[in-house]
Amino acid sequence: MEKDKDDALLKVRSSRVCIAAGYKLYTGNFKTIFRRTWVIALLYAILYGLYTSVMMKEYPHFFTAVTTGHLYIPDHTVLNVFAFIAPFLILIVTIWFYSQFFSMLYQHRTQGIITAPPRIFCVSTDKRILRHTIICALTCLLLNIIIFAVIIGGTTYSGIKQSLAGLSLVALLCLLFIILAVPLSYPFMHYLTTRDSHFLKVLSHDYRMGFRQWGLLFTVAIITIILSVAFLVLTSLPANILFLANFKAQTGVLMGDPLGMPAYITKLTFLVFTLASFIQAYVIPSIFFPAYYAAGSIEAQEKERQNINEKS
Repeated sequence: MEKDKDDALLKVRSSRVCIAAGYKLYTGNFKTIFRRTWVIALLYAILYGLYTSVMMKEYPHFFTAVTTGHLYIPDHTVLNVFAFIAPFLILIVTIWFYSQFFSMLYQHRTQGIITAPPRIFCVSTDKRILRHTIICALTCLLLNIIIFAVIIGGTTYSGIKQSLAGLSLVALLCLLFIILAVPLSYPFMHYLTTRDSHFLKVLSHDYRMGFRQWGLLFTVAIITIILSVAFLVLTSLPANILFLANFKAQTGVLMGDPLGMPAYITKLTFLVFTLASFIQAYVIPSIFFPAYYAAGSIEAQEKERQNINEKS
């Protein structure tokens, strides 16, 4: 199917137009997107709701140990195993869920459309796109661990030494990390929406182009992140209220006060967090669509620049 000229990926756009086009693509195809992903989103929401409710009920020390100094681990092997493996299961399902969006963006990139699944319970997975998603997720996780370790280590050392210069150096490192991380969104998006590509080759080739378009990528990223965070805060408000109520109740128990919470609080926690996480599962992926058009704009500009250089 021929692509519509107004919706063509390889088209020079401003940051404002990239954001508008991305959200238009997401909302305009949301029914199809939902049909292709709701099963995985529901699995993620159930796992997250179950994990949160179990942690609040059986592992109160995770939420109160910092305040009270008490530490309690229940003598239940099954619960302890679940508490250990649940975060990894949630991470795996999340990566699988996100790969569905990149598969749809790959389809839109190559065919100009996002097709609906043949059946409402059908879950199709592009193995190559899933592999690309896993590689990018592990890369981002490694980078975050390194950055977090540098910031925490530098801040702790500066605090012990009471060094203002050390804290200033940590702040400069944070700024440097942001500057260097923004251009990564272009090679990542290029790699995630193509099937026949190699990560290191794409990263080495496209990072320079992303750096040249740093302003475009930063503007798209900061605006979409602000919008997503605002919506996440709004949708998580009931869950946060319930979390604070549980926190105060568990703190009171460890201090010798009665629980003061209804017997159905665990079931209510599960329902609230499951519903909230199911809704929120569709918030973060909306960021991918403006980034997708920003990557297409950069690619179009690079092709125009190459054509001009060849003619000259």
